Amino acid sequence: MRAIYRGWTAAALAMLLAASAAHPCTTFVLENGGAPLFGRNYDWSVESAALFVNKRGVRKIAVLLNPITAPPFEWTSKYGSVTFNQIAREFPCGGMNEAGLVVEVMVTDQPAHSDPGGRPAVGNLQWIQQQLDCHATVAEVIAHAQDAAIFNEVGTNLHYLVADASGDAAAVEVVDGKTVCHHGAGLPHKVLANNGYREHLEDLGGYRMFGGRDALPGGEGSKARFVRAADGVAKYRPGDAAHAVAGAFRILDDVAQDDTQWRIVYDIPSRRIHYRTLSRADIRTVDAKAFDYACASPVRMLDVNAPAKGDVTGAFTDYTPQANQQLVLAAFDGVSFLRPYKRVASLLLPLYPEMYTTCGETKPAGR
Repeated sequence: MRAIYRGWTAAALAMLLAASAAHPCTTFVLENGGAPLFGRNYDWSVESAALFVNKRGVRKIAVLLNPITAPPFEWTSKYGSVTFNQIAREFPCGGMNEAGLVVEVMVTDQPAHSDPGGRPAVGNLQWIQQQLDCHATVAEVIAHAQDAAIFNEVGTNLHYLVADASGDAAAVEVVDGKTVCHHGAGLPHKVLANNGYREHLEDLGGYRMFGGRDALPGGEGSKARFVRAADGVAKYRPGDAAHAVAGAFRILDDVAQDDTQWRIVYDIPSRRIHYRTLSRADIRTVDAKAFDYACASPVRMLDVNAPAKGDVTGAFTDYTPQANQQLVLAAFDGVSFLRPYKRVASLLLPLYPEMYTTCGETKPAGR
């Protein structure tokens, strides 16, 4: 059964993620005088998603898209987290853990597949969950960046912006088969769009705000959005939490596109998540401190467009495989060429939490 599951999961994720290549995103960090916020626009053709409360003390085995190439990475979650998941539970697009670590993903135009070199491997979406599960700081992410290869066999290259409660940040990319972390002096602007980070920096120097002669660029291109986001971050002046959240949303508005489905602001010091969706302009808030992250307690989830308003923390409900299945159905139904595979994906992707995760012990990999 596990072998069949892996094969169909590989095909399903490959088709879904390949479709995302034409839909870029933008991220940034506002330091805000030592009270950092993280801003994120999610640009794609599908709005549907769910927020998940992920537990500490859970043993997990990665689903590899090519299990022959490398063994699956295994880990135990040390931290609970809240994530935005569009495909299924355990395959997030980004989120924040209880220690204040934030990880968000973007499509990139450069190859992004690690050379295993004898290491175990984790898929490029599950990598997000593994970081949130295991690390509290950017320094820890960097220290463990080589523990597992980041597998990308789906035709869509991804890279990441990571930040923590201190305001430290890193851009994590796969360059020439190696995981590279741009950090400290190597990350002079805590912003990322869809080009490689060094390419963004080279382009940025041509603009007036950053020592060049050119005016700020308009348009929806990756480099233009990076420049405008970097300009917004540079011009931002610290204030209280409400001021900072409003400032972060203004920057997100400036770099938004017609297909910006979610605008998310993580207020890291308060562990509060503020978000808007394309179909609902009102800002909803989740208090990540309010959840029970104990492994034995029920997993909680919330539809990204649930009718609740304002603070929606209390609107989360207990996870069910059926709800996960509906999430998969919506994701596959939203892309025309994926619809023929919707039924198979809806049967198999929701099985992952039951087959490859468990409280406090490791299940066999089944290979």
